[in-house]
Amino acid sequence: MSELFDLNYNTVPLDTILRWCGHFHTRYLYMHALLSRDNHFTQMAEFEKRQGHALKREKIVEEINTEYNITHEKFAGSLMTFRFLYDYFDAYVDFTTLTEIDVIERMDDIKSNENCNIINLVKCAKFVMEKNGVPCDNMDKIYDLRYRLRCHERFRLMSDWHRLVCDTAEQKHRQRLAKSSSCIEETLAFHLTHEMNKVTLFEDHLENDFRYKCYTENPKIKQFLRECNIDDIVDMICHTYASVKCRNERVKSQHTKHSALQHVNYCLSVLKVIPDVTCAMQIKTLKPSIILNQIEDKREHPDHELRRHFYKDEVEKLFDMCKGDAEFTCVLRLLHETGLRVNALVSMKISNVTDFNGTPKSETSILDKGRKLRTILLSDNMRADLETHLAQRTPIDRNGFLFTQKNNYNKHMTTMYVRKQLIKLANSCGIHGIHIHPHAFRHTLVNNLMSMGNDIHNVSKFLGHSSISTTEQYYWTSKISDIVPNMTIPWLNRFKTLNDSEEDSDTEQIAIDILMVCVSMLTQEQREALKQRIPNIDSIIGQLYSSSSVTMTNGDFC
Repeated sequence: MSELFDLNYNTVPLDTILRWCGHFHTRYLYMHALLSRDNHFTQMAEFEKRQGHALKREKIVEEINTEYNITHEKFAGSLMTFRFLYDYFDAYVDFTTLTEIDVIERMDDIKSNENCNIINLVKCAKFVMEKNGVPCDNMDKIYDLRYRLRCHERFRLMSDWHRLVCDTAEQKHRQRLAKSSSCIEETLAFHLTHEMNKVTLFEDHLENDFRYKCYTENPKIKQFLRECNIDDIVDMICHTYASVKCRNERVKSQHTKHSALQHVNYCLSVLKVIPDVTCAMQIKTLKPSIILNQIEDKREHPDHELRRHFYKDEVEKLFDMCKGDAEFTCVLRLLHETGLRVNALVSMKISNVTDFNGTPKSETSILDKGRKLRTILLSDNMRADLETHLAQRTPIDRNGFLFTQKNNYNKHMTTMYVRKQLIKLANSCGIHGIHIHPHAFRHTLVNNLMSMGNDIHNVSKFLGHSSISTTEQYYWTSKISDIVPNMTIPWLNRFKTLNDSEEDSDTEQIAIDILMVCVSMLTQEQREALKQRIPNIDSIIGQLYSSSSVTMTNGDFC
């Protein structure tokens, strides 16, 4: 506060002062005293007008609080929301003239500009409307359609045709996910949301394209698909990609083929289930590559140094920050020590990790991706965390979910909650980056196991991968100097722990010489492949060559 007295308010913009005052009438009083100190503030009249508005608003808010007891649990923390409403609606006058839909629109404006809780906003808006005698019977329904329902649920309510498309797509996905997914409902909602979004993009495309203005039947997409040919379909998919944002920083790996690949796959997937499409057979045989050749690739290859795993000190900070939450400590422990996918983790039952006596097991099998049973080992720390977590659950149903929702113990914790909670913890620890997501723990586990000298075949089996190439994509360590000290080389008596420092030095020299010989024997194709995996291999080989006794020939790296 003392710093405010030293500011030169003749150079401070009025907007900055008003932003600092915000919705606190006491701050207006402090600022008025400071601005009146030397009588040189040129926008004093405008400031006093805003101050008067704030003081008037505060009296009304206090009256509402006194008369209707807004501090009640139903409106807990809502006084600030009433202040937002007053500022945006000019003392609630607009509430007497706006329709319910218009009020929701204004709620959305406040939410986006002030980052308010939309549930609180709607509650307070209904409260004020009822107080002024304005009908608000449909507010809850409008709110549900706009905010509570997922995209595919709103899509289903648009028309009978939309419901038919959504139901057909849901039936197809359920049959497929029953054989492959460990978390059917969330995966189903994920796919339906993306696919129904694509149909919405198609409708927007037809609405804006003058060639299809002739279609008057509602919905237009239904009539269009009855009369179009395969070229029209391809053209529509290409045009709708223009509105899709390419998130280069979240590309899974450098091997991703095209930025529009996911968009094209979802478009073709939903088009295959829409009924009464004239070129349905051609769509089923249409290859994504044909469409991708007509779309510009927006993706930039990520930097090879881009980190996708947690460091050791970061993991320790996350566990320290989570000490008071026994349930999420177990979540973090499972992610970190087993590398479970988040869908499999939230679907775990108490019976998966405890015996009939309620004692945590040391080994268990979990249903993972592809409906495969994956065996995981539970460490002493993991079993201790489970005992602490389960001790807080009363009563314990062995067939119940291990991690449940806060307000409904019959439903498992959502994957979105795990992601948001992890991001919240990371921000509290000062950890930022694109690697803040549950799946990054699988990357971290691979890096940890490989850096300890484990064979990649064993690591791949440990994670439940069906292919070693999948494991390789998780392994981001690219420095030979990080790998060599942990290597086990039996014919050189090189093991993970060596006591004699001189023996360490001699053995490392022999290992470097062997590596140099191996490098000199690589073909040109093998060298190019190695450079793709380790872009800075030139500098690494150069450093090793300087301390090696081997003479390099045949197209050296350095």
